[in-house]
Amino acid sequence: MEGIYERGKKSTAQIRKIQVLQGLRGIAFLLIFISHCNYRLNSYGRNIFTWLGGLGVSIFIMLSGYLLMENHHSDSLNAIEYLKKKLKKVYPLHILTLIMALPLTIGGVKTIKYWIALFQNLALVQSWSTDWEIYFSFNAVAWYLSIYVFFILISPLVIRVLNGMEPYFFLLVGGIIGFEFVWCFFVQNKSIAHWLIYICPIVRSMDYFLGGDLASSAKKEMLLKNMPLIIGNSGLC
Repeated sequence: MEGIYERGKKSTAQIRKIQVLQGLRGIAFLLIFISHCNYRLNSYGRNIFTWLGGLGVSIFIMLSGYLLMENHHSDSLNAIEYLKKKLKKVYPLHILTLIMALPLTIGGVKTIKYWIALFQNLALVQSWSTDWEIYFSFNAVAWYLSIYVFFILISPLVIRVLNGMEPYFFLLVGGIIGFEFVWCFFVQNKSIAHWLIYICPIVRSMDYFLGGDLASSAKKEMLLKNMPLIIGNSGLC
């Protein structure tokens, strides 16, 4: 996820905002943790708190988008350089956890799917597979890193779109939502529906855009509120 703010002296308002965002991170983590606890089952034997995990993931993704616009709203990012910078923080740990998971999955080493899953995990592209045995393979939570890599790559586009509010973006969003609706309600393939709504990087990027839009809207609102003061000060210069 994006760093909260650039290093340096912070104002009281920034410190308060950092505390709020860190609190949201804590809430998101708690929701995901609860969703994996199976002590409350419904009559079908399913965890009634499963849906909380999806909410927690959405909060994490929206926070990433929010912090992108908060920290880089006026920047011209180079996607590859930005990706290198971010991967330096997360990829070594990803490889370590992947190595730790290998002994637990050694039983499938003779299958083609095992090696496909391993390659995709190494490349952090497993979330593009519709097969849950691949996107949840080895260290299952690494699927989030996979979509995070995609978010990093589209970050320059996110900044450009949200700063310019290009109308074609909203057509794209509408098209994706419409496609989800048609697939989930008419095709009725639960496995694909789960991937499409919960895992698919393109669909989850809507949360990323939404978080960025919240930051962008907040900045514009603050600018409008301070416009009389800005104009007044400029007249005094």
